[in-house]
Amino acid sequence: LAEETGMIIDIDRWILKKSCYQMQKWQKMFNINSDITISVNISGKHLKKPGFVQYVKNVLEDSGLLPKCLKIEITERSVVESNKHTEVVFDELRQLGVQLQIDDFGIGYSSLGYLSHFPIDGLKIDSSFVSKMLDDESQEDIVQTIVMLTDRLNIHVIAEGIETVDQLDKLRSLGCEIGQGFLVAKPLKKKDAEYLLMNISNNIEPRTIWALLAKKSLD
Repeated sequence: LAEETGMIIDIDRWILKKSCYQMQKWQKMFNINSDITISVNISGKHLKKPGFVQYVKNVLEDSGLLPKCLKIEITERSVVESNKHTEVVFDELRQLGVQLQIDDFGIGYSSLGYLSHFPIDGLKIDSSFVSKMLDDESQEDIVQTIVMLTDRLNIHVIAEGIETVDQLDKLRSLGCEIGQGFLVAKPLKKKDAEYLLMNISNNIEPRTIWALLAKKSLD
């Protein structure tokens, strides 16, 4: 509904602003390495609306968050269905120092060719492939192909929806170095996210932190 009415523009901008301010606050609070980033999903409608890049620049300057600490995620469908203006927006965001990622990659499209036209830093393999790859060899082949091709294009690849150790081990064997999912952590409330960040700053493995969080909630 937000997409259809256009309200998604204001919603996304509010979330982007809140996220940047919160990340900057956490970096100071926990003395977190600046390599730790925050990802914010945006609607493809921003790519066709003037002023988005300037808004991102203003938010970064006002919040004090380094541009490299922000990753903007947009769905593959939005990128493929966009126009020449999208390339300009992506280039301007990259010049700003912001990282760009493709979300939900692999749904409905079979070509990686368009990636060479955009300055993409990373793409996220849709969870539907990860959830089926252990039981369906064709799904595993797709994941492996994406990992291999993105490596050649020097694009980071992130696997979404990792829920079991077996899935994690398989992804590692395929050369996928980054992942997200319930195995690492479920969506967290602010206080639990701060508990996680505090322990990450102490070099405790995220899966161990999630176990601690689970125990903490039971206690």
